[in-house]
Amino acid sequence: MNLLMRARFIRVLAFSTLLVSISFFKSYSQEDKLRPLSWDQVIQLWQEESANRLPRNRTRQLVNERGVDFILDSRREVELRGRNFSSEFINDIRRQIKTAMLTIKCEPVDCTVQINGESAGTTLRSEWNRSVFAGPLTIEVSAPNVQSVTDKIEIAPGLNITRSFRMKPLQGGLVIDCEPTVCFLLIGGVSSGTLPQRRWEMKALESGEYDVEARAEGYKSEAGKFRVTAPQTSFATLRMEVDNWSRLTARQLFDRMSQAIGDDLLIKAAVTSKSSGRMTLAGDPPGIGNWKAQLIEITMHGKQRWDLQIAGRSWTVAVDGTSVKSKGDKRYSGTEFGQELENSIRLFSSLRLPSILTAIQSGFLMRKEGSETEPRLVVESNLDRYTFSLNGTYIPQKLLHEHLTVPRAREEMEFGEYRRLQPGLRLPHVMILRYPERPGHAQTLEFGSIDITVVLKESSFKP
Repeated sequence: MNLLMRARFIRVLAFSTLLVSISFFKSYSQEDKLRPLSWDQVIQLWQEESANRLPRNRTRQLVNERGVDFILDSRREVELRGRNFSSEFINDIRRQIKTAMLTIKCEPVDCTVQINGESAGTTLRSEWNRSVFAGPLTIEVSAPNVQSVTDKIEIAPGLNITRSFRMKPLQGGLVIDCEPTVCFLLIGGVSSGTLPQRRWEMKALESGEYDVEARAEGYKSEAGKFRVTAPQTSFATLRMEVDNWSRLTARQLFDRMSQAIGDDLLIKAAVTSKSSGRMTLAGDPPGIGNWKAQLIEITMHGKQRWDLQIAGRSWTVAVDGTSVKSKGDKRYSGTEFGQELENSIRLFSSLRLPSILTAIQSGFLMRKEGSETEPRLVVESNLDRYTFSLNGTYIPQKLLHEHLTVPRAREEMEFGEYRRLQPGLRLPHVMILRYPERPGHAQTLEFGSIDITVVLKESSFKP
């Protein structure tokens, strides 16, 4: 009984083994015949054949029919020889390699890989490595916020191929419209072109914020910050204001300065006047001294007279157009203070606004400087240069006079406390004389009243 059961068990085991082998063999034969065998499949087939569960040479037959999808390196060749593969069989395997080893590298980010339109995974630490079927391959790599890259290659069996991809950020666009006219455009301070346009379209911009400035002749420049979010295109408009300052000529600036003071006829009439007030003098050099005086001033074209009361003492200085004379308390005669008064009365006479505006109406070249908020007008002849510093409403604040021939000299007159004398005329009631080369010096006339209706005689200007 035991012998009978043992024989039956052996027959059942042999039959089961045969069924497994048939099923194993059948599974291979039913697969797509174009699909190469993997390394594991070749080893498993060989093990079945070595155990006589597959016909002899069946593994070699399948290798030659379908090929293999692995590269036969030295390590694998040693393993095959250890499993008693013949040299001829190993050479058959080498000839039937249907794949190549492909390495893909992506920088500076990891990327998703597609091979011939099918997902093939993602790089790990910027590298992807896998065997692929030999032949034409279309490789596409992609990642968030960067441009996808496609590459087509022809790969031969058995090779190790590496393809490297430098991923570039996604790019967007920026469209700028200029209003109300064509303009030049600067991006980050760099010109976008040499010809002005009404619409500017910038492409291939990475995501980020861009400083954009529009410029056009006769208009104030307009600037703004605009964000580009790739791959979209952003749209913006830069509206430029008319630049009245750039369109203003020097002659027009002179006219505006004159009009800010008053009517031309009234300005000419104001050359003749009688004023009262006080004088303060801080001398530089120190030998001139510091002084305060009550003042009566009369002036007409080219002539001026000061009657001063200084600490109860009288001193008169007059210029008659050709010479300066002074008289009074002998205490001041010949002193640095007296000499300074005789010199400065000429300057106060010639640099008073009614006098200077009347004098430079013609025969001078004019140019403008500065800006709309701080305009300057330069009026020049062969002998003299006058630089007017104006405020935003074109009222003179300072006047720098430069005598251009020998003896060269520079004086600066400051104007303040403009008051309306009558409709159509206003004049400064404070005048301060300074010398750029003598920074500590300042002679100030502060007028309480200015009378431009007075009638004066030539004899009035004799001390």
